[in-house]
Amino acid sequence: LWKVLIHWLAYHSESKLGSKDGKKMLDQIDFEQHSKQEISTMIETLPNRLIEQGKKEGMLETLSWTSPELAKKYRQEVLSAKTESELSLIKEKIKSELQQR
Repeated sequence: LWKVLIHWLAYHSESKLGSKDGKKMLDQIDFEQHSKQEISTMIETLPNRLIEQGKKEGMLETLSWTSPELAKKYRQEVLSAKTESELSLIKEKIKSELQQR
């Protein structure tokens, strides 16, 4: 039942973030190693995690139009940001570099 619910969520998230990102998030859930409570928590947080991943990907895509070299330089840092404040700090560093050009 859990797997069916997760796949239903992935199907409906494709229209927002694309199937690749939804599948990547789902692949991180190991149903055999987690309790029902842990899986329930993962399901509850999945939409927010998908949205955050989409924001990061969108930020990098937009940056790649402006400055492909900066997009490449900051890609790993953006994708590994865990909080909104970390992402904001990275944005400020990128803005600063863009203004210096």
